[in-house]
Amino acid sequence: MRVVVLGIRGIPNIPGGIEKHCEKLFPRLVRKGVEVLVLGRSPYIGNKPYTFKGIKIIPLWCPRNKRIETIFHTFIGTIYALFLKPDIIHFHALGPSLFVNLARLFRKKVIATHHGFDYDRDKWGTIAKVTIKMGEKRLCRADRVISISQHISDSLQSRFHCKSELIPNGVEIPEKKTEDIYCRKWKISKGKYFLFAGRLVPEKCVHVLFDAFGMIQTDWKLVIAGDADHQDTYSRKLKSRGMSSPGVVMTGYIVGDELEEVFSNAGAFILPSTHEGLPIALLEALSHGLPCIVSDIPANRSVKYDPILFFPVNDVTELASRMAAIQQGDIKWKEDDARRFVKENYDWDKIALDTLAVFNEVCRK
Repeated sequence: MRVVVLGIRGIPNIPGGIEKHCEKLFPRLVRKGVEVLVLGRSPYIGNKPYTFKGIKIIPLWCPRNKRIETIFHTFIGTIYALFLKPDIIHFHALGPSLFVNLARLFRKKVIATHHGFDYDRDKWGTIAKVTIKMGEKRLCRADRVISISQHISDSLQSRFHCKSELIPNGVEIPEKKTEDIYCRKWKISKGKYFLFAGRLVPEKCVHVLFDAFGMIQTDWKLVIAGDADHQDTYSRKLKSRGMSSPGVVMTGYIVGDELEEVFSNAGAFILPSTHEGLPIALLEALSHGLPCIVSDIPANRSVKYDPILFFPVNDVTELASRMAAIQQGDIKWKEDDARRFVKENYDWDKIALDTLAVFNEVCRK
């Protein structure tokens, strides 16, 4: 079975939840005998084809421009994919799903994965939001649709009468890092910092986190592990504010052992977003056993682990209150229970088997 993947910048170690999803999922499918070809974007991965854990990654040129790169690349990629003679073309996210009909026009079998309501992201203007909503409608024309969370599945059913397969994001249970190489690099102490990990875009609401951190009296630090794909006024102002704020550590985008160590030694994880699909960063925090404070949105609520602390979206005072409670030791949190929860509900090996079952069903049609 040959599967061509469209809709991501590339793998491995490319920022983005969808990229992380594919980086973890597709090597497992390769081990099950699936031939996977990812059509990536050359500004992020270079111009030469390469292999990662059995996945063939083929770069295609596109402009590095947040307004047009996805549409441009997926259109070119869909045409290119036709010549690869795939058994399945697998589209990820709503913008790329604009071209589901094009693939089906050439009688290709198509699977589309809905990762979240991208048109709700603050960065998009009116035209972009309309285009992405059109992509959501086209997504429903795929041979099979996969939703990564229950609230996405329910929404597709109620608005479009579109039945989808619920297959969530996953997480690997890491070994706790006992080293402090990178903690010493960033001058942070084990168990005495709040952690945010993600992109510096408006819907992640890091500015709200800055405001809340400034309200509490603490000797903890605030670590911001992430950057923006496309530097803009918001990301530049955010980084400038972070670098000039006492107690705030801006690491930029970090991966591998460095990211694992920063997760392992954090005192708590915070995700103040207004928009998520099914947040892999939250699952990663739970896999490290971290206390978690997250915004009260459907995507975060879909991770049904009762001890998670929620606060109203954009409510700086309530966020500050929960941060203070964590650092004062007022919150009881069982690390092993959190790790057990994600292992039982978000295991990548099971997710790969469920995805393979969908692939096989589509191929049998």
